Amino acid sequence: HRSSEDKILSVRMESRGLGSWVHHMQGAMSWAFASNSTLVLRHPYDYFLHDGCPSKTEEELQFENCNCYFEPLFPSQLMTETEDNEEKTLASFWHNYLPPESVAREYGISAGILWWNIALIQYLLAPNHKLEAMIARYKAIIGWGEDPVIGVHVRRGDACAGWRHGKMHHAELMPKSFCLDVEKDVVPAIKLFSETYGAKSVFVATDDPNVLTEIRNSPSVHAQLSGMHWIGVDVKRNF
Repeated sequence: HRSSEDKILSVRMESRGLGSWVHHMQGAMSWAFASNSTLVLRHPYDYFLHDGCPSKTEEELQFENCNCYFEPLFPSQLMTETEDNEEKTLASFWHNYLPPESVAREYGISAGILWWNIALIQYLLAPNHKLEAMIARYKAIIGWGEDPVIGVHVRRGDACAGWRHGKMHHAELMPKSFCLDVEKDVVPAIKLFSETYGAKSVFVATDDPNVLTEIRNSPSVHAQLSGMHWIGVDVKRNF
């Protein structure tokens, strides 16, 4: 039970891509940590409303606990105790990615931006039993072993086309953004990582099912990365 002095940070969820959602959630969690508040997410996140997630009651639709795929972020009893708190939008936390001063004081120079945000992501995206089982099943299907694997994201969908024409949201922050060419831009980076870490497998995440076929059939790719094992999962990105 909460005391009258406990603070609640009530955040209104918004429709956005998963990567953007994670970035903004990192900011919201940093804010909650710095202000010694409990984070509560008002209204559901639409990524968790598709057929792969359990249906919700009208009361449950007023809150999001991320437990469709991940471990719950806060105790369920908090859902009935947040009506009188100020509500902020998730977009309010776009720039809140620095570790709080108290964390920096405790951990010193090791508490950098990368370290802090990795810790937040590890907490935010801790898989529940359902997602862990799904990950284990697909890793077994594609033969994911103990050896190091290089992960590559090749995006050719809405965001890629939008950036090319300056139509994507936040396009003003990326005026010269473009879609990377796999052979010219991605393969050299993979080669560098392979030589540095001894990895001989590449996991390709993409919204275009033709990408893996193109890579596997490209003489140029094979000439640069002979002996590389290319793997991927043939499922929609929203599971």
